[in-house]
Amino acid sequence: MAGTSVSTAYGSIGVWMLQSNGEVADWLGQQYQGKSLFEPIDVLLVDRTSTTADAATSKLTNQLSAAGFPVRWLHSTGYQGRINGQLYAQQPPDGSDSAFSDAIAIETNDHGRVFGPAPLPGGGFVWSAAFSREKFEVVTHAYVSFTQARDNVHTAVLAKGGTDLGTVPLGNTYNTATASTGDHDGNAVVLGLN
Repeated sequence: MAGTSVSTAYGSIGVWMLQSNGEVADWLGQQYQGKSLFEPIDVLLVDRTSTTADAATSKLTNQLSAAGFPVRWLHSTGYQGRINGQLYAQQPPDGSDSAFSDAIAIETNDHGRVFGPAPLPGGGFVWSAAFSREKFEVVTHAYVSFTQARDNVHTAVLAKGGTDLGTVPLGNTYNTATASTGDHDGNAVVLGLN
């Protein structure tokens, strides 16, 4: 399951956020409705103009920050995502417990872990991301929604000059007796960074 990828116009996209050991991330082992909660890739970010990975990283960080999703502390780290068969570490790569988030970790927040940048054919870069909404509970962060977080980052990036490039079906929903992807619908929104 961890190796599952889907061919898209932006390359072969791994459909799961992965732990450092290559297994599918499962919300730190917490249960959702009595099931393991698998964390899907639900956002792609496309940068057609940057010519270097460093420039793409700066653009990503600046545009997410401008959209109200700066880097914030107290989020688990060490995750990775797969694009075109290569594993990419979580951004930012500073080793701190941080993610892109629209509120501090002790408040209900939408937060995302972003992977890349992977080169695009014809120039530019693509990032994959797993965004989710959580609420703070004593000694833990509890899952609220994947869909709300994805839609909220979509709206926020567009409001700050991003481009809506539609959606891509990744088919990364899961619902068995033991595991689930919560309210995720299997689609990733695609956002152009300008």
